[in-house]
Amino acid sequence: MKARFKAIGVCVGIMVISFLSVVAYAGSGYAGKGGDYGEKGVDNLAKELELTPKQQKQFNKQCEIVHKQKKKNWQLLKGKKRELKEELEKINLDERKTKKIIKEYKKLKAEVINQRIDSGLKMKKILTAEQFDKFHQRVNIGKKEMMRRRKEKMHGKNTDNFVKELDLTPHQQEKMEKYHKSKRQKKEKMHKEMMYNLIRELDLTSQQQEQLGKCREANHGQQRKSRDLLRDKRKELETELAKYDSDEGKIRGIGAQLTDLWGEAIEQRTNSVLEIKKILTPEQFEKFQQKKNTFKHKKAGKRGHPVSKGQFPLE
Repeated sequence: MKARFKAIGVCVGIMVISFLSVVAYAGSGYAGKGGDYGEKGVDNLAKELELTPKQQKQFNKQCEIVHKQKKKNWQLLKGKKRELKEELEKINLDERKTKKIIKEYKKLKAEVINQRIDSGLKMKKILTAEQFDKFHQRVNIGKKEMMRRRKEKMHGKNTDNFVKELDLTPHQQEKMEKYHKSKRQKKEKMHKEMMYNLIRELDLTSQQQEQLGKCREANHGQQRKSRDLLRDKRKELETELAKYDSDEGKIRGIGAQLTDLWGEAIEQRTNSVLEIKKILTPEQFEKFQQKKNTFKHKKAGKRGHPVSKGQFPLE
């Protein structure tokens, strides 16, 4: 039974392609406690940095350029990821088209990284050493606050803070913990039942299960390694850009290495999906896609997605 759950977990884990988020921009309008965006945030930050009228004009212009670039790049990358995902979901995949999409995606990623570097170098020319140091401190505060808000949005408010706000008695806290535990167990049970039904419908052979297991191990190892390398390289780039007297040649070199790592990560994920398609029959693959999309739409509908209102989803 465990082997079966493990095998279907491979399908779900590998087929749902998850790309790492776009490298964050420094100087994109973070300001204030909440990391505000827009003109108000930029003006508040300009006041904190005590910019001269000339500096403020240059600073505002640069923030506006970065904001437009970020918005444009996000839309382009999102479209390209969707295009790649749709191509990989086809039974009769066009290898030439897939390679073209990957090449275009890598090119976009390179542009994002180069624009990030250009933005950081431009800020050094606008600000003094003291202002630049204060600017990066404020940007880091904004990033941490944004991550905190994102975490709260994804996982709900921190339980400890929630309990404090409600001022619950120990007995009430115990009842709440039991309730959440029961809810988690019910969710896990439903997930196992869904997996069992799906693997039964796919009718995988023992050989297919074994192949999927090996694929899973190899894929997870590659993903971990790729994730760690990307994280370390991004951190290295941000560290160098945060130095007022950093060497531009060194920064460009790190940017090129980061671009290569992104390309390798995309190719690895794509190859993993192609490997799965070799293991499953066309009928199994088609059935898996249908079930996966049905489950995704049901899940989205429960969260207030347009599907729940009988509307056709955009994605």
